[in-house]
Amino acid sequence: MSEMNRLWYAGPGQVEWRAAARPMLQAPHGALVRPVAATTCDLDVMILRGTTPFQGPMALGHECIGRVEDLGDDVTGLSVGDLVVVPWHVSCGACPRCRRRLPNTCESFPPGAMFGMDLAGDFGSFFSDLVYVPHAGEMLVPLPAGLDPVACASASDNLPFGYELTVPHLAENPGV
Repeated sequence: MSEMNRLWYAGPGQVEWRAAARPMLQAPHGALVRPVAATTCDLDVMILRGTTPFQGPMALGHECIGRVEDLGDDVTGLSVGDLVVVPWHVSCGACPRCRRRLPNTCESFPPGAMFGMDLAGDFGSFFSDLVYVPHAGEMLVPLPAGLDPVACASASDNLPFGYELTVPHLAENPGV
């Protein structure tokens, strides 16, 4: 298996590139995505400063726009070469929580399953050459034409999280 590079938090103020196994297309519902614009959030900055309980080493990167490199046979609505928003959390799109539009608490993956920060398993990270995205048809969102991937990189964290914290609750409680 070939290798790639992945950025790791090694301790307060310390990051390093490490070799990692190159992901492979694992299932017909998955995709391989190459990050083209990744960014950090406030939590990443606090981790890098050493002001959180998170200890290194751990992979970094949970916000990105990527380019689809390969698709499983069951993925529809996407094509190789598409620019996509890759949400920070890993989800199936089909469980009761996902159907309630709460994919950040998907029942098919451990609590806290996300890209970067391997708190619930290693799902890859966006400061890397390539990442495997399970359930790509449900997770990946095409970036509208004409938008700058760099300007939109944080959309994979801020927009899904804001949506999940508001829209499902408002839909269940109209007029509130």
